[in-house]
Amino acid sequence: MPNSSTVVIDAGVGIFQVIDDPFSEVVANLWIGWIQDDLTVCAPTLWLNETTSILHKIYMQKLISEERSWEALEALLNLSVEFVAADTEMCRKAYQWASKLNQYQAYDSFYLALAEKLDAEFWTTDQRLVNRARQIGIDWAHWIGEKAQG
Repeated sequence: MPNSSTVVIDAGVGIFQVIDDPFSEVVANLWIGWIQDDLTVCAPTLWLNETTSILHKIYMQKLISEERSWEALEALLNLSVEFVAADTEMCRKAYQWASKLNQYQAYDSFYLALAEKLDAEFWTTDQRLVNRARQIGIDWAHWIGEKAQG
């Protein structure tokens, strides 16, 4: 794995595409590469809920203005991301992934389940998630910080 023309991203990758962060340049370069490689960027529909919640949290913490948070939300909603709705099989797979990774909640596992279904690489801002995945032999989960270091 992976052999597809698709990449799966988590909410953090989307956020760093529209908000300034030390990893924003890394994400922008990854995104440019995906476009040049003609890859489709995918996420479970859960991504929309998570990214909206993250942006609102950043605003409520007064890290960005209300105007900037709305601009970021609009930019986020206009990113070229193809969304895949969870179905019963994806729920089962997410449950299995959460168990394999010894996680109490399965939110992150929906991203892994989708990447597995699409035979795609998975990119995340969650280094701990990638570390856990690597511990069980998953080499198609990537932390964006890897690109910053190499």
